[in-house]
This record gives sequence, C-alpha cells and structure tokens, in this order.
Amino acid sequence: MHQATYLDKITENGFVIVPPIIYNCTNNDIINALNKVRLGDVTRVRRGQVYAIRNLLSEVPF
Repeated sequence: MHQATYLDKITENGFVIVPPIIYNCTNNDIINALNKVRLGDVTRVRRGQVYAIRNLLSEVPF
C-alpha cells in the first residue's frame, strides 16, 4: 500500500492497519540493545521500569 492510500484510509476511517515492517530478529536486537542502556541521568524510571531515554541514538549500543 502506498503512502497516499494510508492517508486516504486514515481520512476515511480515522486509522489504518500497517503491515509489519520490522522482522522479529530485528525486534529482538533492539530490545537487547535497550536492555544494555545504563541507568543514570539519561534515563527516566517509573515503577522500576525505564520509560524514557534521552539521546536514545547515542545511548543505545548498536
């Protein structure tokens, strides 16, 4: 589906379902990298979970 078609669906329905664009192995790599981010000044923690990372692209060790 093209971008214009997505926009048409959003206009018509208020939402659009987009097919998966990231493979599961890539998802796993991202999750593993995020788990390696050190806690400190760049992270925000709530209820024992990191919910925000400042300067994400420089902090995630890819």
